[in-house]
Amino acid sequence: MAIGRGTTPEITLTMDGETFANCTVYVTIDQGGVQITKNSYSDNGEMYLEPILDESGTQTGTIIHLFLTQSDTLSLDVGQAEVQVRWIGLDQKAHKSDIATITLARVLLEEVINYVSD
Repeated sequence: MAIGRGTTPEITLTMDGETFANCTVYVTIDQGGVQITKNSYSDNGEMYLEPILDESGTQTGTIIHLFLTQSDTLSLDVGQAEVQVRWIGLDQKAHKSDIATITLARVLLEEVINYVSD
């Protein structure tokens, strides 16, 4: 997956077999020590969890929708970054996903831009 720096992308992560029932989920993007972490308990629209349901309506996994800001993506450099999900389960134990890789692509105007209406 390639994300343009300075954009506001939605990153989707599919977690098969995880329902995250009553869990707080954290997603961290790391690139050489620069980290962006979002969580599911903040009510700021930066993340939401969508259940994956089978034909009978049973949840078989979760899609994590993560929304980054222009500032978030501009804080990372062109190249590879890593992303990982962590959570505390109902068993009160900390869990983690495997680490995945995302790619950040360059942009020519490297600053936050704003919408201007007439």
